Amino acid sequence: MALVAADYVIVPIQCQDWAVKGCQQILSYIQRVQQRANPKLKLLGIVINRFNTRRRMERVYHRILQQTFNSRLFQTVIRDNVPYVEAVTAKLPITLY
Repeated sequence: MALVAADYVIVPIQCQDWAVKGCQQILSYIQRVQQRANPKLKLLGIVINRFNTRRRMERVYHRILQQTFNSRLFQTVIRDNVPYVEAVTAKLPITLY
């Protein structure tokens, strides 16, 4: 498991219902890894990705994430765009697409 060997972790999250619910599970899992296998593992933060400001529900979830995770949420937001989706489909890093 990569978290056992890692020093830091950044959790990417989309502003959608299931992603927000799943984030709590991921954070719990990170805590278990810290307790059982890697006490040095640190959460650097949570970053919102594939964010679309035109979608009202994403703006609502963005506010919820800000209130819930406060200082653990990065201020930087990765916006959703077509080249990002195309790069994933092409199995290429966005920098090479």
